[in-house]
Amino acid sequence: MKPHRAGILTLGCTVALTIALAGCSAAPSDTTATSTPSATTTQETPRPTPSDTAAPVSAETCDTAMTDEGRATLTEDALELREFQAFDDVMQSIVDDGGLGCYWVRPGSDIQIWFARVDQSPDQWEALRAELLAAGYTQTDDPFPGTIRAADLNGDYTPSLYFSDGVLYYVSYEDLFVHFRGLA
Repeated sequence: MKPHRAGILTLGCTVALTIALAGCSAAPSDTTATSTPSATTTQETPRPTPSDTAAPVSAETCDTAMTDEGRATLTEDALELREFQAFDDVMQSIVDDGGLGCYWVRPGSDIQIWFARVDQSPDQWEALRAELLAAGYTQTDDPFPGTIRAADLNGDYTPSLYFSDGVLYYVSYEDLFVHFRGLA
């Protein structure tokens, strides 16, 4: 196994543990019941709702975009915020559209994390979503319904995007979504 994959595996395990522990203390999600003409009631899959403490994208920084647990995980994993550099053209377009772009790296290694967030209309999202699906992205619904993921770009990272309540989120792999305000 390549050294950077072992580091990513370690980071992935840390993220998974954080997710598991967060599930023990997380507040219950809102769900919406819907009625069908036959009068049976079904539960929709819970969707994240923006946190009361989530800042508008324009006022957000890489530090304020993360949950306290997310920042603690980065510190434990010795990841440091660095000058922004986009992972791919999709991420760069989010930043070019006025969004926030963040990049963390573990010094002396090739362990890296990318995050971006931008306000976007549902029409803008649907147009981008259609373009990305046509280009090879797939809808995974992981960890939230509607999540789409890129094809494996380099063996280590598979960027994922999720749109909720007028905000488009981008992460370098889907397990990171839970570390950002508005999705935690």
